[in-house]
Amino acid sequence: MNSQFQYPKEAASRRVPFFFLYNNKQTMKQLIEHNAEECRRLHARIHETCKQRTISREKKAEWELACQEFHARYDALAFPGGYNGALERRASGDEFTIEAALSFVEVHPYFF
Repeated sequence: MNSQFQYPKEAASRRVPFFFLYNNKQTMKQLIEHNAEECRRLHARIHETCKQRTISREKKAEWELACQEFHARYDALAFPGGYNGALERRASGDEFTIEAALSFVEVHPYFF
């Protein structure tokens, strides 16, 4: 992965604005790789905190927070523009989603 990649500042909701990636295949691939890495990090954090969740209330709260963060961010990280609704957008001919799908297949990211 290109360590120079910076998540677009305009994406306050963690969803990438379509104008940022449109017609920029290399940037989209970098985003997919970046998001897959972040998914793996969040998933690993769940497993790390799970091991100690029975030790104390604080450790259980850490684990719960790790789970909440993963689930809250998964949709935006799993696919450019958001995973939920991507199939419908692609089927309707949305050019951005089609390009994102092609890039996704090329990158073939592993989340966990």
